[in-house]
Amino acid sequence: MITLVSGVSCMTRRLHDWRQEDYNAFKFMRAVARRRFTGSAWIPVPGRLPQRLTNATRDEVVEWFGEMVWPSVQEIVGRRSPVYVPIPGRDRVVGSLPSASRALAAELARRSDGRLLDVLRWRQPLHTVPRLVGPLDPQALSDNLVNTGGVVMADCVLVADVVDGLASVQATAGRLRRLGGRPLLAITAGRIVNIFPDDPFGERIEQVEHFEPRDF
Repeated sequence: MITLVSGVSCMTRRLHDWRQEDYNAFKFMRAVARRRFTGSAWIPVPGRLPQRLTNATRDEVVEWFGEMVWPSVQEIVGRRSPVYVPIPGRDRVVGSLPSASRALAAELARRSDGRLLDVLRWRQPLHTVPRLVGPLDPQALSDNLVNTGGVVMADCVLVADVVDGLASVQATAGRLRRLGGRPLLAITAGRIVNIFPDDPFGERIEQVEHFEPRDF
């Protein structure tokens, strides 16, 4: 298993039940995914006064994300010197521009004087991957992953902008193992959940079940 650490948690259903802090978390997640939102939000950044988020300041969320999750990265990674691997966004296929997760991975690499390794893309967008009823299957996602950068012989930290189901984390970790990598940890700025968290900005920690992909 690997540990998944999420900086912000929010659900996307039952909008009539949302509190102000849920709207703040939702807008933070829109910002890290490079999507626009209406109005503004106040973001509780560790070590600072609450920061006001608007469409004009949304690029600042990359640094705020680093402040939120960096203590957990240090605690779990310890003295290792991992590479930071972005999990590609749902539509990031071979030849496309980098995902929003690349900027987040670069922020963590900067804080550790580490290395960014953006070497994964999808063969086809995830909405076209065949599935049965229910969530995406990690094997189907693993089969859809393409390595654009060779063998990965290093400890790895996976980085995502927003995670809904865990299949993409499992598939990415499994594919990196096939490439010689050693996934230690997965970090996401935002996590879609099924029930309202007490504190949307409270760090969420989950254990992701080990997945070993079948070879092609």
